[in-house]
Amino acid sequence: MGSAEEVGKYLKKLYKNYKDAKSKGEVLKFVKSNIKELFALSLYFESIETVNLLINLFLYELEKDKG
Repeated sequence: MGSAEEVGKYLKKLYKNYKDAKSKGEVLKFVKSNIKELFALSLYFESIETVNLLINLFLYELEKDKG
């Protein structure tokens, strides 16, 4: 991934994109289009909790779209 500074900048950009998607009601689209990056980040931080959070977010948004 790179240095901690690069990762921080990337996270800031990713979070801004997430907030934009959320304001437009497009969180599921955001998760689908960024799933590889989100998993890569979770591996970078070696946190299984992050993977669980992402999966739950994805499932929640998917369920919301169905309803």
